[in-house]
Amino acid sequence: MGLMTIEEMQKLLLEKDQQLHEKDLLIKETHHRVKNGLQIIASILRLQMRRVDSSEAKNGFQASVDRILAISAVQDAFARQSGDKIEVREIIDRVSQDVLSSYKKVDQNITCEVVGSDVKISYSKAVPVALIASELVSNAIRHGIKDDNSGSICIIITENQNSTEDQNGIAIAVFDSGRMNPDLGPPDEKKLGLQIVKALVQEQLQGSFSLTEEENQTKAEIIFKK
Repeated sequence: MGLMTIEEMQKLLLEKDQQLHEKDLLIKETHHRVKNGLQIIASILRLQMRRVDSSEAKNGFQASVDRILAISAVQDAFARQSGDKIEVREIIDRVSQDVLSSYKKVDQNITCEVVGSDVKISYSKAVPVALIASELVSNAIRHGIKDDNSGSICIIITENQNSTEDQNGIAIAVFDSGRMNPDLGPPDEKKLGLQIVKALVQEQLQGSFSLTEEENQTKAEIIFKK
């Protein structure tokens, strides 16, 4: 087999670039279509929610809508960018604002801030992280802040590169101004939302989840490896 000429090498490289570009466009289009499909499902559930009278049923529908929109947010983020990783802060900020708009009452003043490291994660981790963020923010509003006239939620993202046990790990802590009831102890971890969080952390992220009180605030934290 003879050596390739410069012209032949350039042509081959152009063909490879074109193939990669076409693959990238296909992946983006797939994410876009999945996002559209999920939003249609969410719209159908909203219509169904309006036809039920039970507040418990309405809450169930709304929780399902929030979970679908959390996955949709990940699809949208990947559809709008190149590459196979996305910033955790972008996803969590988008999801938390969606949940806040769903549960915050008209007369409530609740703020939600996302701060911390500009760490990126893959698609396989972005989906469970988005779902976990949705559940924890929802839990903070409905069971922590509840009927308070005002409240705050702060989500802190930390990348841990110094710990031997959790090398290159990520910690996401959700603080809310609602206090735990000292007579009841920690919020009921048998609730479906917290069951979902624990399952996603353990099975999808192979990480850990804790729920504690710190400096008069409720703290929910997940830790997992990148």
